[in-house]
Amino acid sequence: MLAPSQNLIAINGCIRTTQIESCRYEAPNKYYIVFTGNPKEYAYGADKVLWLKNPESLDPVVYQLAHNGRRLTNIVAIFRFRDYTQTYWHLRFENGTEKSYKGSDLQVTGSCLADSVSNNIFQYLQQVAAVNALPGDDGTALLAKQYDKVRFVSDETALATYLNPGLFRPKMYAKRRLIYPFGSNASQLKAVQKAVNGVKLKVFRLTSQLSRHPHQS
Repeated sequence: MLAPSQNLIAINGCIRTTQIESCRYEAPNKYYIVFTGNPKEYAYGADKVLWLKNPESLDPVVYQLAHNGRRLTNIVAIFRFRDYTQTYWHLRFENGTEKSYKGSDLQVTGSCLADSVSNNIFQYLQQVAAVNALPGDDGTALLAKQYDKVRFVSDETALATYLNPGLFRPKMYAKRRLIYPFGSNASQLKAVQKAVNGVKLKVFRLTSQLSRHPHQS
């Protein structure tokens, strides 16, 4: 049987790797496939078969994957197969089971902490939190405990942009009106808009400075 972590075979668009005992290509345009439990060899046109090899091995710590909106957990190995137009994923789980997915069937999110600049600044903020005087119930630094729980920061979050605005640029959308939880006149609306824009600019400038000098205080 072909190793599904190193081979992916799709026939007529359906993943069949684990059902295949052997596969061989014969020029100019034929694949000959033997299925598990059946010694007969079947011939397929090259346009019906996709055989991908040599996948990229990815770190499960820096990726989160969901299938049909449900997050997949306890992943110990991730293999990504690619050709010119398609992507497939093969996952291995803690209980030893393995499964392959079409790229279109998964929602994949990376962690910005895989980026060295982002991770460096995040560690700096974590060190600052450790010296914060506000203690928790057990006497340890409260803010530092919250940072210690963070293992994954989606590269689609605002925090990713603040950690490395040069790499994780904010997405641009059509300008929308701000929603105010209070009554206000024209001058107050203008003041709030100016304040919001000012905060964005200050955060961007601060993060840019940290990225250049992450250990300065």
